[in-house]
Amino acid sequence: MRTHSTVLSHLLVLVALAGTTGAAVAPDIAMERRESPSICTGAISVPIQISLETVESALATGGTVIVNGRIETTADIASIDMEPTARGPVQLLSAGKRPLVPTLDANGGINFELPIVLNGGEPSEVTVLVEARNAADGMVWTKSETIAFYNHDGRWYAGMGAVLPLQIRAIEDDFNAGRLSEEAARESTIRLLTVIGESNQASIPRPVRSGQEQEWVDALGLRPESVPAPNGLPGILGSCITIQGNVQWRDENNLAHPAFGLSVQIWDEDTVIDEFVDVTATDTNGNYYIEVDGDDGFGAGDRDVYVRVISANTAVSIEPAGIFTSPYQWESGVYDESPCGTTINESVTFVNTDPSPSMNLCEAQTWVALYVKDRLNGGSFLGSIVCEWPGSAASANYDGSDINMRPGDRWDWDVAHHEYGHYVQDVFNTEDNPGGPTSAIAFPTSTIRRAKVSAWRGAKGGPRTTEPWPRPGSTWLRRISPALATSITPIPVRAISTMASTRRTAMVSAKTTKWLSSGSCGTCMTGYPTAATT
Repeated sequence: MRTHSTVLSHLLVLVALAGTTGAAVAPDIAMERRESPSICTGAISVPIQISLETVESALATGGTVIVNGRIETTADIASIDMEPTARGPVQLLSAGKRPLVPTLDANGGINFELPIVLNGGEPSEVTVLVEARNAADGMVWTKSETIAFYNHDGRWYAGMGAVLPLQIRAIEDDFNAGRLSEEAARESTIRLLTVIGESNQASIPRPVRSGQEQEWVDALGLRPESVPAPNGLPGILGSCITIQGNVQWRDENNLAHPAFGLSVQIWDEDTVIDEFVDVTATDTNGNYYIEVDGDDGFGAGDRDVYVRVISANTAVSIEPAGIFTSPYQWESGVYDESPCGTTINESVTFVNTDPSPSMNLCEAQTWVALYVKDRLNGGSFLGSIVCEWPGSAASANYDGSDINMRPGDRWDWDVAHHEYGHYVQDVFNTEDNPGGPTSAIAFPTSTIRRAKVSAWRGAKGGPRTTEPWPRPGSTWLRRISPALATSITPIPVRAISTMASTRRTAMVSAKTTKWLSSGSCGTCMTGYPTAATT
């Protein structure tokens, strides 16, 4: 019987490793971490904010419901168009694109109403796309937000963002009301966090890795929080079962990418409690390889092996908020009675529908965590940090404890790296660098790409140095290490321009490997192919 162990959310790991290809420079002094949070409440986006809400207690199947919307901006807008679309059994009573009077109220916003009818019990969503034309230069900004609806045993839930948080909330409500035991609540949550993958058992060659890449793989594999003592006797039986494969994830355009940094756990299915056997991590090509012993315990026969891939490692964990949540996961089928000498080939490609993008976000955060480990922290991870996705739809931010990623940030590596940078600031106590914060609103006549470039140029000592990522010689680096300020090298992140949508490609930088240098919560890392529109 399979049992699911929860991964420790805030496991603090300092892994001192040798043998990297690039010598890490240790910090000159130990920076004391602040108790106060470093919160980035801005959004890497255009200067438009959309809010959608409804009265949850008024929701009823077949009845008319009003979704109250609001658009806010500090920019001078010449025109605004709004277009709602529906997904699932929900009917729009005022469909189609329509103009709104671009006259802002005293609080800088425009209110609108959307009448809808919830026609069935299946999850549904209403997405509002807003197009606003800037009066100064005619540039058109676009942005969309979603409100989700979920019916659980006759009770409706609603909220901005995605359906998953509503489903988790329903489980917690049942637990708090005594309708679910803790075990049942955890199992129900795990089912929600199981990603969909296309598996295959094609044979692949054993991966060949550089010394640095092998070090990364060895450092990243995350063991479950608590597991039974292994039954095997590796000293006697040795490692005689090989498990190997390739892991990939599909982006918004359905293109496949190797998944780096995912933990691949090997489990042995047992009658009562499944046994954790060992763990490795995927390399930069998405490959994993591990050998385990073949002892299933006295009288139990051979191992019944299955593979579990999770959206976490020793540095980062991608998971939703909730009292029963854990990293997202995928499991293979069980290879019953696998004797010594068996080679198991188990590869998987994750589809691009929720919650599978959690695996791509894990890779995004892994790259930046390794960058900090090898270049800023003397070869040690700062410690594991939870990145909550899908989190609050209000803004992406670091709150002093966790990173919040909005539901729509599922493909946005720049947002992930930016918010991790605030975590780095908090650890190294660099939140109060000279200068002051800015936001996307500070660049009302520029595209987001121009804002990125401006922020990058201003990173050394201008008004944008309160933001997380430095350039060589910056105050940010000098506070950590004078040596680093002149010797630091770029993060080795892969080019991901093929992930960009048609709307996005017009605004991507020509180079995809540069300094991760940000000007503010309203801009992002120069060089990443991100949206000029969101």
